[in-house]
Amino acid sequence: MSLTQFRSEILKNAAGMGVKSLTSFQTKAVQSILNQQNTAILSQPGSGKSLSYVLALSQMLSLNINKNPSIYTESSLNTLFKAHQTSKIKPPNHGALIIVPTQELSLEIYKYFRLIAPWLNIGRTNSSLPEVAKSINFTNDDSINEESIKQQSFHNLALSIDWGVIDILISTPSILSQIVEYRIAINESIINPKTIVIDEMDLILEEKSFSNSLSRVFSLIEHCNKKHFILSGSLYPYSAFSPSPASILEKNFNNLKFVVSDDYNKIPENLVFKFYYLNETKQSGMSELIEIVEKNYNDRFVIFGAYISRCMDIKNSLMGKGIGTSILLGDMNLEERIEEQMDFFKKNRVLVSIDIAARGIEYNASHVVIYNLPKNPSLLVNRIGRVGRNGKKGNVHIFLNQNENEISNLLKPGELWEPVFKFYLSKNKQKLKVHNILDVDINESSDD
Repeated sequence: MSLTQFRSEILKNAAGMGVKSLTSFQTKAVQSILNQQNTAILSQPGSGKSLSYVLALSQMLSLNINKNPSIYTESSLNTLFKAHQTSKIKPPNHGALIIVPTQELSLEIYKYFRLIAPWLNIGRTNSSLPEVAKSINFTNDDSINEESIKQQSFHNLALSIDWGVIDILISTPSILSQIVEYRIAINESIINPKTIVIDEMDLILEEKSFSNSLSRVFSLIEHCNKKHFILSGSLYPYSAFSPSPASILEKNFNNLKFVVSDDYNKIPENLVFKFYYLNETKQSGMSELIEIVEKNYNDRFVIFGAYISRCMDIKNSLMGKGIGTSILLGDMNLEERIEEQMDFFKKNRVLVSIDIAARGIEYNASHVVIYNLPKNPSLLVNRIGRVGRNGKKGNVHIFLNQNENEISNLLKPGELWEPVFKFYLSKNKQKLKVHNILDVDINESSDD
């Protein structure tokens, strides 16, 4: 598809990112979004789902902007807070709220928008509130304690989320829920975007903590049934879940259009799988792992472990062999995780992680190692999806215990994902649970 329907500045910036055309799947997604249709985008990891809605929203939100838009060189909370205190320049019911499961993906989506439509004013919530507060410089009292800084920071953050000022807000469900509750407590109006995006919706549907946070937010947004919803993710396969994700989505979103890639339910054909079988004499597989990394000495690796302790063991073993290794763990703060990722991009060739790294991030790696099978098959799909992105060849190395060997006969390029999910069901002895993200039925009509 040609990109000529987009304004020239977007075309130029997209070309600078290497985007010259859209696939058939992306074309359908963009057209549906531009037509203001509630849209569910379903495709393989790395197929350009996020780029589709970023391009479409950039065009939609830029329609009323001058031909030669001014570029926002700063989009900090300080800027947003000052704008909130001065004047409101945006029309009501404006802008897009983008909900993502992790801070890493939040930053990735933020970068997409900054590259494609830098004239848009973008807010991104940050879990590291004390550091953010210091940048706002709300007080000259150097003796103020950390808790006070955190409280004032959150106050400024909550006030800055104002659709009279910003075009796009990107947030995780938990922080968004806290912001909404706080705005209610201080008698501020509830955030009221025109469009709501739920990225990685499969994870948000499956994780109860995420679904609870969003249920609360959606129950408080005025006329939520009339918002324009964009859902993006990978729900594999419907028959494995109870109730069906499709039935939940269709029940809660009016006239939802499913945009599904042709290879949606198939294991990508550009992947090469290698399996390593552990037994009583090869319990950990650490020597095999080191051998894999050393043998492919020019290649980049993402390695997934099940636990923090296991990830630390892997990192220490690789570092002991002189292999530069970064690590992402759940107990790190965002700044620490970003620093580790930067080290991986700039100097290290191995990244070890729990599932923080399994969602939406492009690491430009050619090998992924799954050192422990995840408990959730959707996580397996997304771990594998760190390689083979955009049609490139990807190498997948999977370590298996004796009771997991069967899956090696199921993970074959070009085959359906469904047998893999059924394997998980047979292990767990129960159907996979999908949570309804809406406590309120947004199909119910409400008066303006």
